[in-house]
Amino acid sequence: MTFVIRMALREIRASWRRLLFFFICIAIGVGSIVALRSLIQSVRVALAGEARTLLGADVIVTTNRPWPEPVLDRLATHLKLTPQEKPGLFKQLQEAKSREIEAVAFATSV
Repeated sequence: MTFVIRMALREIRASWRRLLFFFICIAIGVGSIVALRSLIQSVRVALAGEARTLLGADVIVTTNRPWPEPVLDRLATHLKLTPQEKPGLFKQLQEAKSREIEAVAFATSV
């Protein structure tokens, strides 16, 4: 065991510049990984905080059951849909069972 330690010390003394370069490379690599992960986390937090603004929605209405016809009619009236647009909205609502509403006033009146 002492032979191994003596050889290691002899190698360190002979090539200390290479050892220093190795440790600097490791430090730069670890630092860049930490910086990149920090940047990604900051972007995620910023996007999550601004999600409502980015989506442009004030209210999200969801249900676990099919939408009743009176609610669908009221949604179409509030969104000022033409008769041609109503079937498309109804189909989307029935499939997704959630819809973003563009006005808070409608949510408070329902």
